[in-house]
Amino acid sequence: MDRLLIRWASPEDAEDLGVIHALGWKIAYKGIIPDEVLDNITVEKRMKYFEKALKDKKEETGVLIVEDKKIGFLTLGINRDEDLDSNYGEIWGVYLLPEYWGMGFGRILMNWGI
Repeated sequence: MDRLLIRWASPEDAEDLGVIHALGWKIAYKGIIPDEVLDNITVEKRMKYFEKALKDKKEETGVLIVEDKKIGFLTLGINRDEDLDSNYGEIWGVYLLPEYWGMGFGRILMNWGI
């Protein structure tokens, strides 16, 4: 793959992360989650979430860039399993722009996160 990069996201990436997250949710969960819930997921709300989360360092997000376009991300955080201690982390989410699904980018992000 030409010019593929994964780097840690910064608050300046919040808008792109919001777009990726909102579009991914709306398409992936259509017909599974009620439309009223999906309609409430907006780029603006997700952007504000990422701005705060990245500034507060409550989670870490790696952003996947292909050919200078941000196409996906993976978010890591503390593990939420009660049977594991704080030496363990957790992959909280992997999202791609829908037009990049099925092309192996999710696997690339997962391997990077692990």
